[in-house]
Amino acid sequence: MTNRDDPERMRWARLVFERAERIVTLQPGNAAPLSRGAVALAFLGDAKRATSWIVRALTIDPDDLTTQYNAAAVYSIVGELDTAMHILEAYMHRVADDMIDVIRHEGCLERIRDRPRYEELFPLGLYVCEQ
Repeated sequence: MTNRDDPERMRWARLVFERAERIVTLQPGNAAPLSRGAVALAFLGDAKRATSWIVRALTIDPDDLTTQYNAAAVYSIVGELDTAMHILEAYMHRVADDMIDVIRHEGCLERIRDRPRYEELFPLGLYVCEQ
């Protein structure tokens, strides 16, 4: 099943985008709704708008970890895999240890998971939460 075949995920994506769009209208300088809306747009299949929104979010707040993570997710979902890996690699140098296992199995990153560079981000035996 692809992400677009999951009605619940698509309902969620539409709802997130609608809410993000309202907030962006009221607070255009706020990176948070832009980055969340970008992920929703990516799931909805609107790659051009998703990348436009994530570029805006990164321009506003390039050091925000959530924005960086959402950027990696957006680029992974829309198929810009090298860009997704580049952003994820930079992000992993700053992420809290308790997030490592979550990131390793994150569905938004499934398109880059089979890349050798992806596995290199997760040293064997370092994270005990893995099963």
